Amino acid sequence: MRLLTHNMLSSNIKGVVNGFPLRIEVEKVVEKQVDFNPDFLKNMFSKIEWKPLVDASRAMGYAELPEEAESSMLDSHDFLQRFHHALLELHLEEGALICPETARRFPVNKGIPNLLLHEDEAGLEDAVPYDLPPRGTHPSILLIIRRAVLRTTTTTKNGGTTAGKKNPRLFGFRGTPVTALADPGRGTLGFFPFSILPDLDNNPFDFKSRRKRKTAIRRVKMLWIMRFSGFFSAAMLMIILSPSLQSFPPAEAIRSSYLEFNLRQSVRLSLSDSQSRFLFRRSPTYRNADQCSLSYSKFSDRFGVCDPSLVHVAITLDFEYLRGSIAAVNSILQHSLCPESVFFHFLVTETNLEAIVRSAFPQLKFKVYYFNPAIVQNLISTSVRQPLEQPLNYARNYLAELLEPCVRRVIYLDSDLVVVDDITKLWSTNLYSRTIGAPEYCHANFSKYFTSRFWSEKRFSGTFLGRKPCYFNTGVMVIDLVQWRRAGFTKRIERWMEIQKTNRIYELGSLPPFLLVFAGDVAPIEHRWNQHGLGGDNVKGSCRNLHAGPVSILHWSGSGKPWMRLDSKKPCPLDSLWSPYDLYDHSH
Repeated sequence: MRLLTHNMLSSNIKGVVNGFPLRIEVEKVVEKQVDFNPDFLKNMFSKIEWKPLVDASRAMGYAELPEEAESSMLDSHDFLQRFHHALLELHLEEGALICPETARRFPVNKGIPNLLLHEDEAGLEDAVPYDLPPRGTHPSILLIIRRAVLRTTTTTKNGGTTAGKKNPRLFGFRGTPVTALADPGRGTLGFFPFSILPDLDNNPFDFKSRRKRKTAIRRVKMLWIMRFSGFFSAAMLMIILSPSLQSFPPAEAIRSSYLEFNLRQSVRLSLSDSQSRFLFRRSPTYRNADQCSLSYSKFSDRFGVCDPSLVHVAITLDFEYLRGSIAAVNSILQHSLCPESVFFHFLVTETNLEAIVRSAFPQLKFKVYYFNPAIVQNLISTSVRQPLEQPLNYARNYLAELLEPCVRRVIYLDSDLVVVDDITKLWSTNLYSRTIGAPEYCHANFSKYFTSRFWSEKRFSGTFLGRKPCYFNTGVMVIDLVQWRRAGFTKRIERWMEIQKTNRIYELGSLPPFLLVFAGDVAPIEHRWNQHGLGGDNVKGSCRNLHAGPVSILHWSGSGKPWMRLDSKKPCPLDSLWSPYDLYDHSH
């Protein structure tokens, strides 16, 4: 296989990759002539992840893909699976690439996404999805398949011919009205090594700025009034009938009503008022052990949240659970071998919590993400308990949209737990190609999580055909965000919430949609990573004992929260395991 090396004329490109401003210096171009046979194409294209390719193509200044072309590539599993052999039937008409098997059109002059590779000692034999390099590798070199030049003659509209050697795009000629491809069996792949350096003219690490994702969910006033009236009527009916008709939800699924009055008032607090109301002691300074990854200290400041050596943890923050969230963070840092390598993503619906977190953890690496309640306002149905209807309960459904695209995996944790083991162990869990991992409890009565109507109608219960669904607690999950984004799981969850609005297939809050989408397809994680139910039942919050076996996470799911019971002077024995991580300042 012949190698051709060229000098690159353009040596300084500025762009934004995954939200991080970079200067991209091109070192050289290496081309390989290859045979586009089915085996080669199957190996090459079966490994492509289109979403990162689209992001990278845009970031490096290439023409932006039309929205319909991008969605076709992202949504059409059929197209991706058959692309390698369908290539032989591809043809160009009026400047568009046509796949006869799927009838999809991709305008050539807009460009096709580029495939990015890692540089390694073995060379360029294997195509891999775009990603920052794994821990321990040099993160400043990426390789890009810029083009596949078809060294053949093509026919233009006016009957002339054009050689393919100057083809700047994948399977196309910029500005050339190509109508057909002749003998697409042999071509050249161009490999572009890039040095990726930070663009120091921009500062991407302004933690005080918040990304507010605005969602265009507006309704006419009359429709809103009608919905409010319907909600009020339904609520009154539920209150009247609740003693005889309703059963209590499982303890794992409910948030307590602790500080409910203060929660309502907290949105009116100024920053100074909120700080005076919630005063926390400053945590100790936690440093990485000597054996932590050397790549962290070298590249953390350069890449920020996109540093590949980081462990990503997502937690919600609100005034009701703030004390629990602070204790959870403190426990993670205290037991982590590499605490400086943990990056926290805090999801909020209120806007004055960041300073409180910073006062307790001055050295903490974190970012606050505003979750707009309007996103789920029209999707949340009435539940057996009002706390289940809080919009922030549903923020975990949108982690893939809220977090930066460079964050490929995240650990989601509830706020009423403490971690008593190294969080890196949970982070390194093998998900076995599944999207989420969590401890499963197959002995639990799975049927109780859905109504009799759900089980009696095959159009609903049929969703579990071919699966062996088991209950899992959504308070501790390891999530593959790449797979989540690719499969569009947010939309799937929203679809079940829409069905719930009109068919009443469950009585709980945010848990059942997760079960509907993922139950039976969850990567198993040891039960030690979620000793849940320590908050007791949903009525009295009675005391519970630990389950047999080792413990890595203590989870006070249920109505009894340790800080509430400790303050009331009626603690349970296990609450003493939570109190060492509590940073709340009782002197004020």
